[in-house]
Amino acid sequence: MSGAGSLYRAGAESSAGRTSGSAKTGLEMGDFLKLMIAQFQNQSMDSQVDSTQYITQLAQFSAIQAMTAMTQNLDRQYAASLVGKTVAVQTTGGAVTGRAEGVNYYSDGSSWVVVGDGEYALSDVIQVIDPASEQTPGGGESAEETQPAGETPEKA
Repeated sequence: MSGAGSLYRAGAESSAGRTSGSAKTGLEMGDFLKLMIAQFQNQSMDSQVDSTQYITQLAQFSAIQAMTAMTQNLDRQYAASLVGKTVAVQTTGGAVTGRAEGVNYYSDGSSWVVVGDGEYALSDVIQVIDPASEQTPGGGESAEETQPAGETPEKA
């Protein structure tokens, strides 16, 4: 993969390669307003609902929407921070470990991490592996922890 376009595809709609599903659940502002209109239409003249209750409900719903948007933005930032790092992803077939090569953001607000040939939901990432703790390809320790031949480490 090369170029910024391969790292970020905003609003990409292709679901090919996704390894776990995320269905959009919950109510949106339009659903809330439809419900409020139905409540207005179906209230009896004997027991009308106080309008401050509707305003309170609307304010609460707006706060929930704002928190949801903030959570999605934080997820996007976190997903972007994983690019180039080694991650472990939990799948139904077991854990997959590899370098996060990119991130895809979808219109439903979900963020998907591209590892190798697969695309995994951000919620499936179970570990970010620190490069300093990884072993070198020869099976030895990282360069920071090795001592030159003939020298012994000093004790504090």
